Amino acid sequence: MSISEQPGGVRVVASRSAAAALVLDLGLLTLLAAFMLLLATPTFGLRRLHIGAQSGTFSDQLTYVAVARTFADTLHLRPHILLSSALWRRSSITEHMIYQPGYFAVLGASYRAFGFGVWQSLLPSLLGYLIGGLGAYLLAARAAGRGAGWLAALLFLGCPPVLLFTGSAMSDLTTAGAGTLALLIFLWLPERARPAAGVLLLCSVYLLRETMALLAAPM
Repeated sequence: MSISEQPGGVRVVASRSAAAALVLDLGLLTLLAAFMLLLATPTFGLRRLHIGAQSGTFSDQLTYVAVARTFADTLHLRPHILLSSALWRRSSITEHMIYQPGYFAVLGASYRAFGFGVWQSLLPSLLGYLIGGLGAYLLAARAAGRGAGWLAALLFLGCPPVLLFTGSAMSDLTTAGAGTLALLIFLWLPERARPAAGVLLLCSVYLLRETMALLAAPM
């Protein structure tokens, strides 16, 4: 039976074509992300974490790695870090947890699954980079078409600060990827499921970084 003889045939073919184009675009963007990381690898390397990069901006990696490694070994969040700047608040403080617990758990899961090392420390950021790039494409394509999706993805994947943070154990790229994924899930859910799911999604990304509560605005 030809397409013209089949009720709804043109729509079926069109939807299949759109699905094929989507799969192709996501595949090409994944390859592009891998290529961008390959180009950026000499900047951050895979042999050590650059704690002092950007005038000490990346020094928070000390806290992230120390707490995550303890979590991987004991499944307890113990920072073992004393911040002298906070001692004036309580003289009895012996250790400080300065960020939300979610990223420590994510990084600790990487250590627990694959062992302790540099690439294991970078894995959450690398996944966040990929999810953020693909998510940028999907969100923009949904709003303004395929061309806008490509533009958004290229702006994200090629952004120098994004690449810089991808090569670190900082929480920024993991948080960006998780926030993008949460927004995608929210938008693709049926409207009747969004209120309850929105609360759960906000709570999950809030555990990574408190500023992710700002996702309440687009949701």
